[in-house]
Amino acid sequence: MNWFFRAIGRYGEFSGRSRRKEYWWFVIISWILVWLLVAGFAATSGDAVDGSTFNSSAVTTSGWAFLVAALAIILILIIPHLAVSVRRMHDSGKSGAWVLFLFILPIVVYIIALLPGDATANKYGPDPISTDV
Repeated sequence: MNWFFRAIGRYGEFSGRSRRKEYWWFVIISWILVWLLVAGFAATSGDAVDGSTFNSSAVTTSGWAFLVAALAIILILIIPHLAVSVRRMHDSGKSGAWVLFLFILPIVVYIIALLPGDATANKYGPDPISTDV
């Protein structure tokens, strides 16, 4: 959980490098938060979605609260997610522009994020593992 808050603390920092732990803790906790809120929406608004149609009048007040909370979390976490993703790409010696794949083919970013970073300093900074110790 500490790694999640570390990524939040580095909110708009698009330079430097981030370890796999920081990246994956942030991504996984973010996903869990959003999906719990979406599940809360679904549980409280079961009759609102029928196949491919959406009946907004069938959404309960708590359903709207879950939906608004999920959207708020997404908006709050989008910049930190982009920043930690750029830093993760930097750790692998890649340009932050690789993060654009999150909008096209996210699996590319996730595969790179799974790989170990450069064990020595690269043009984006020192090895984050050696600086954390």
